[in-house]
Amino acid sequence: MNGWVKLHRKILQNQQLDNDRTARGLFIDLMLVCDRNGEWDGGRYQLSRICKLNANTTKGALNRLKKYGIVTTKRHQHYSTISICNWKDYQSSTPLAKTTRKTTRSDFRDHSNKNVATKNKEGELAAETPLASTRSFKAEYERLRKANAKSPPA
Repeated sequence: MNGWVKLHRKILQNQQLDNDRTARGLFIDLMLVCDRNGEWDGGRYQLSRICKLNANTTKGALNRLKKYGIVTTKRHQHYSTISICNWKDYQSSTPLAKTTRKTTRSDFRDHSNKNVATKNKEGELAAETPLASTRSFKAEYERLRKANAKSPPA
């Protein structure tokens, strides 16, 4: 499996899932293993291994998710198909509701790593780079510690 899924912080505001942490964890795990249509084919024992839960705990949490109207199940002879309700709404590229937050300058900050070491001709780290100063910190610390140990206390 590869790819990504959307998970909004609104899940923390869902009263049913807030009071039922096992069901919330199962729901998140189901979102991660579902296909592009929001469906997963398998049994509760297989799902319990994925979620690292007891099979009976998985069954109870899945029944509560069905009761909350978050998932539906369709039983087949050797497996079940678990479908997440409103999967298309959750995973669509357009937001469900417009946000009122304005874009700020910090949203467009350059997040590249500026702590890249440069080497001089001798192969040593250049002194002006932050990485070089970090590496020489230990030597400087030892030098100051020895100097303070030799001077008498005031």
